[in-house]
Amino acid sequence: MRKLGERVVEEIFVRSWWVTLILILCFGFYEHEHKKRNETSAILTAQKNELQYKKIKAIENHDDLLMQINSQTDPDWIELILMKKLGLVPEGQTKIFFQKSAG
Repeated sequence: MRKLGERVVEEIFVRSWWVTLILILCFGFYEHEHKKRNETSAILTAQKNELQYKKIKAIENHDDLLMQINSQTDPDWIELILMKKLGLVPEGQTKIFFQKSAG
């Protein structure tokens, strides 16, 4: 006469092997999909951070351009722009050039 424990083991592993196999396969698929989801989440988080950085830079550029537009009627601003962009010098001032020495 067999023991009860042996019958339970036989029932679980011998007669119901396909249930155990399905459970193992399901767990494997779950782990695979969980890993893929984590990788996708990391990629999307990196993209979100990059877009937030670009948004901040665009807002700073926008604010700078607005300040330039609003300052176009200011004579001091116009003089500064002419000096920076075109290299012009106001009357009574001397322009100095610095050259790098070769060597």
